[in-house]
Amino acid sequence: MLKIWGRSSSSNVMKVLWLCEELGLPFERIDAGGAFGRTKEPDYLAKNPNALVPTLEEEDGFVLWESNSILRYLCNTRPGGAALYPQAPRERADVERWMDWQLSAVNAPMTPASPICAPTTPTARMSCCAGAISALGRRSASSAPACGT
Repeated sequence: MLKIWGRSSSSNVMKVLWLCEELGLPFERIDAGGAFGRTKEPDYLAKNPNALVPTLEEEDGFVLWESNSILRYLCNTRPGGAALYPQAPRERADVERWMDWQLSAVNAPMTPASPICAPTTPTARMSCCAGAISALGRRSASSAPACGT
């Protein structure tokens, strides 16, 4: 069974879990990172030298870290993935643009240690990423969905 190492409160883990659910993939999530620790232990560092989450582990021992790399990998290797990660270069580029946008515009302000903003409450976190949320709102009001077809 597919293993996903990471705490469910991590936005990067959340998007991997969402994709697994969307594709109907069975998986085991293993708590790691944050208060759960584990990421600095030698066995985890052997899987992911960055000591971050998420980390994906296949039954055959293949290991992949970095959330967007995991998303691309799962879409390319699992049935149904092409609906969310199309093969056509322009459609794929549009999906990848929003994946990159999420990392640069949404992820940073949502991270408590962010140099952009150090939000301590949900309201403060929403305030920090208001510009990013506005950009997504403008996109969805004026055109096709931000990802997929």
